[in-house]
Amino acid sequence: MAPHNFDQQNLRKDNGLYDVISTIVAGDFHGFIEEIVGNTYGISRALFLGTIFCGLWMALWKMIPGLPLFALGWLIGTMPIWIVPACMASAWTWWMWYVHSWHEHSKHKILLEIKIPNSIVKSPRAMEAVFAHLDLGGQDNTFINRLWNGGFPPRFSFEIVSFGGDVHFYVWTWRVFKRSVEEALYAQYPELEIIEVEDYAMAFTYDPEKTKAVCWDWRLEPKNDAYPFKTYVDWELEDEVDEEYKIDPFAQVMETMSSMSPTEQGWVQIIITKNKDKAPGKRWFDTGDRFGQWVHEAVDKIRKETVLGAHPEPGDEKWRATAARLEQFHVGEVLRSIERNASKPHFNVGMRGTYMVSPTNTFSNAGFNNFRFMWRPFADEKYRNYIRHRRWHPPLDYAYQDLWDIRFNIIAKRFFDCYRRRGHFQPPWIFPHNTWSVEMLASVWHPPSRGVEAHGLERISSKKKEAPHNLPM
Repeated sequence: MAPHNFDQQNLRKDNGLYDVISTIVAGDFHGFIEEIVGNTYGISRALFLGTIFCGLWMALWKMIPGLPLFALGWLIGTMPIWIVPACMASAWTWWMWYVHSWHEHSKHKILLEIKIPNSIVKSPRAMEAVFAHLDLGGQDNTFINRLWNGGFPPRFSFEIVSFGGDVHFYVWTWRVFKRSVEEALYAQYPELEIIEVEDYAMAFTYDPEKTKAVCWDWRLEPKNDAYPFKTYVDWELEDEVDEEYKIDPFAQVMETMSSMSPTEQGWVQIIITKNKDKAPGKRWFDTGDRFGQWVHEAVDKIRKETVLGAHPEPGDEKWRATAARLEQFHVGEVLRSIERNASKPHFNVGMRGTYMVSPTNTFSNAGFNNFRFMWRPFADEKYRNYIRHRRWHPPLDYAYQDLWDIRFNIIAKRFFDCYRRRGHFQPPWIFPHNTWSVEMLASVWHPPSRGVEAHGLERISSKKKEAPHNLPM
């Protein structure tokens, strides 16, 4: 069976023999497992560690013939010590899963399609106001609501979908927040048309015999979340008045999705919820902002390197400091972008996508790569962050990782279940997330202005309006 050739050159680091030996000599066991074993050779951490454990267990068993009974005896003998804490921890975890799932089940979900008019001239700053309006609290404001009722902040999913080059904008939400979404959008874009539609993801049935789907998450790399990517402010969309001269990186996304053939589909899902992450080191009853701590650490690090130079060593601090000061321009730009984004509302964000073809023999590496790399115009790899694909299918790159496409199809089925649920922050799907400001969100999801002329984006001539409520009878 040939490997799934997804062109992993930007995902895998080519570690040579010197890097392998250096990592082993340095005693960096974590780096050896993650970078050498996992990233370079594509062997999962569970398989590698499980193999080592089984080998050590067999060797020890050879030395101690009665090892299984000996270990079982110790396990039973020490049970009074560990059984109560283990049961309490397990019961608490399962209880929280249960109440969160019940709270989620009690909410009616809807999907709103956003019809884009051809008269929009506003910059993405208008969408910032929309996202800021949705920075809402949920039924988690009290101890009882959180731990007994399972309340948690509401989440919203902003989606862009291409059905064979026909591009659609959607917003998924709970029905109780439909009014909030409509108010926020109509306030900034009164020309829009918002209609409730059938959920395309629920109507889709994945059949690996008919459809090949490659799935992944997009994450911020390589720095922490305090560093943004290049937003619309960096592209100076605010400064340019004439639509014909505006350069919106979002136009590249629209063109990529519009250029899909009738056999292709591309789904993008951006799930957001209120940021309530605690800073590391805080006690369970303390409040703290992890994102704020990252911002302070990033700003202090940049300022320190600017004054002292990067990695000062005895005898050469002077030239390093001078060289660092020569780079004041980029330092100032990075600091301004970090502090500007930190001053705005921010959300926890999960971002995922899938590229599908039907029938399966029409799969194209070119189309797949164009879709997963379509966020490259927002990248600032050297000084800030960029949006990179991770998880789900990208790690499957070698033939021995997935014989007969068994793992590939299982992953795809799990992905579509997660996608339909719009899961990311609550059970049964909980994944690592990033923290984005409303400026970053508005850069990657906003109603395109009339200067974006993607042929697959159907625009309406005007918004449909009802008759005024105060007409004479």
